[in-house]
Amino acid sequence: SSGINAEYGGFLYVFSKFYVWGGVGLNFFICGLGFLWVFIVVSLVSSMFHGHFEKVQINCDNMMLSADITEAVLISFGAFYGFTSPSQIILITLLEIFMCVVNEHIVLEILHVKDQGGSMVVHAFGAY
Repeated sequence: SSGINAEYGGFLYVFSKFYVWGGVGLNFFICGLGFLWVFIVVSLVSSMFHGHFEKVQINCDNMMLSADITEAVLISFGAFYGFTSPSQIILITLLEIFMCVVNEHIVLEILHVKDQGGSMVVHAFGAY
């Protein structure tokens, strides 16, 4: 369901007078970039907290995690679409995914909070 949410989230751009269909293409690009960038960032964050690099397995669980974190980025796009350039959106995507993975690691691994459905890690992070 996260992948579907990520794809349909691009149609927010249709209502912007600046992007229209180019914004939908940019959204799909951000979905793909964010989806792959999460795998790299998860490895970097695990090395920050554990002191060594760990290989990230590409399986259904990690792909759902990647789609959920990309969805957090798309949630936050609703606040500033139409006011930023595509290069700024790409930069925000890269930085926000890094901070979202750090936030997720702190909430789930250090604080041991049970976040069923990703309401704290995904939705609250994307909204605030």
